[in-house]
Amino acid sequence: GKRSPRRQSHLRRPRRRPARMSEGAVKVGVCAALGGLAMGGFERRAPACVAALAEVMVVSRPEEALGDSARTLIGTHDGSFHCDEALACAMLKMLPRFRDAVIVRTRDPVALERCDIVVDVGAVYDASRCRFDHHQRGFTGVMEEIGHSTKLSSAGLVYRHYGGDVLEQLAESVRNTASAPAEAAVDQKALYRRIYRSFVEHIDGIDNGIEAHDGQKNYEVPTTLSSRVGALNPRWYENPESHEMNQRFVAAMMLAGREFSQAVEAAINSWWPARSLVSAALDGAAAVHPSRQILLLSRACPWQSHLFQLEEELAVQGDKA
Repeated sequence: GKRSPRRQSHLRRPRRRPARMSEGAVKVGVCAALGGLAMGGFERRAPACVAALAEVMVVSRPEEALGDSARTLIGTHDGSFHCDEALACAMLKMLPRFRDAVIVRTRDPVALERCDIVVDVGAVYDASRCRFDHHQRGFTGVMEEIGHSTKLSSAGLVYRHYGGDVLEQLAESVRNTASAPAEAAVDQKALYRRIYRSFVEHIDGIDNGIEAHDGQKNYEVPTTLSSRVGALNPRWYENPESHEMNQRFVAAMMLAGREFSQAVEAAINSWWPARSLVSAALDGAAAVHPSRQILLLSRACPWQSHLFQLEEELAVQGDKA
C-alpha cells in the first residue's frame, strides 16, 4: 500500500547544513586572503636582479663553489651576520659583473685571499684591491664627497664605489611604471645622494654604534632594517650548522636587497617627480609674484621637504631670495 504522508516526511533526507569553519581555519583563510591581496594588489614586482638573490650560492669554503675555479668569489665573514654585509653582498650581486658570483662566508685569511672582492672582514679598505672592511683601527671613512659625516660600514663602502652602477641597473627595471608621473629624466647624482641619505646612511650608523640623535632617547625604534636582518640570525640557545647559517644569510640578502630596490623605485617614481614639480614652481615663482614668495604647483604633490632642500641648494649657489 501507500505510505502515509507522515511516513514519507519521516523518510526524507535531512537538509545538509553548511559546514562551520573552525576559528583557526577562519583566521588562516582571512590571513591568506589579505596576504594575497597585499602581495598581488599592492606590492611591486621585484626587478629580476633582486629576485635572483633567492638563487645565490653561499658556501663556507671556496672549494665548495661547484669545483669551478673560474667562478667569481665574494668573501665576507661567517658566524652572525649584520645588515651592512647583507646589503653590500646584495648590491654587488645586482651587477652583471657579480651576477654569477659565489659568496664565501669565512674568516680564514687564505680563503679570503682567493676571493675577488671581500666585504666586512679582513681589516683592509683598499678599493684598488676590492677590499672593503671598516673594522680596522684608524678607519674613519665617511661620505665627505656628498657632505655626510657618518662613519661608513661595508654597505656604505660598497655603495660609495659601486652604488652609481647599482642605481643605473635598478633604474632600467623600475622606471616608467604605468601610474608614475612622466617627468624629466632622473638626475643620477641627486638620486645617489638621496638613496645614501634616506637608506644607506642609517645602516652605516647602526652598524658602527652611532646614534641618530644626541641626548636622551624618548623611545626605542625596534623595526629598522638592521633589526629585521638581525632577527634572521639564530637565537642565543640555537647552534645551527654552517649550511643553515648560509641559508639564513641568503634570506638576509633577499630582505636587504628587496627593501633597497623598493627605496630606489620610490625615489625614481615618486620622490623625483615631486621634486621636479617643486623645482619648476620655484623657477616660475617670479611670474606669480615679484617677491618670489608664492609658489604655484601644476598639480598636488608632496612639497615641503623638497622646498626646504631646494632653497638650501639655491642659497649655496648664491640665490638668497
